[in-house]
Amino acid sequence: MKSVESIRKSIMTERIRMSQVRKAFGAGLDKPPNPSQAQHFYPACCEYLESALVRLHDQDQRIIELLTPLIPDTAPEDQEILTQFQSSLDASRVALERLMAALADYRASDGSGQDSFEKEARAFLEVFFNILGARRHTSSHLEEQHFSRDAWAYVADASETSKQREQQLFAAVKAAAPEGADPDLFTAGPPPNPGG
Repeated sequence: MKSVESIRKSIMTERIRMSQVRKAFGAGLDKPPNPSQAQHFYPACCEYLESALVRLHDQDQRIIELLTPLIPDTAPEDQEILTQFQSSLDASRVALERLMAALADYRASDGSGQDSFEKEARAFLEVFFNILGARRHTSSHLEEQHFSRDAWAYVADASETSKQREQQLFAAVKAAAPEGADPDLFTAGPPPNPGG
């Protein structure tokens, strides 16, 4: 049976790797690759981010689900934290939907829509940075107070299948990365700017 520390570490590892891909994506947008390379790199980044963000969104929704009934009316500050948490989560979902719609348009354009896609991708990265980078993690004190090992296991919802899929998608980003945009070149944490 995994410990609380082990489960939380697995969640953090997922989020670190997602941050690395986000920074690699930003590096590619800062120095756009040639059209042939872009047609492989941009979809690889988007497919990774879609998979990772769906997992992150689901994990965060489970955190809200578990915490909401535990916060009393006498703690309005904590209730506001959860309200803001949900609002940020909803905005992140909308941003991801827009990114994936832009990717579909880019694919349908057979590469001619690269400039339009890059504009939408930069807008997505700005939302990603402002929402996820700024929010982590205002509810941590509530999680520390209320979550058991079983709660963390429920939040993580980790499996060998999800781990293997993440590894495959990460490898695809690495394989398609132009010079300077390999995700392994980047560390976790906020960049100096959304595209950094």
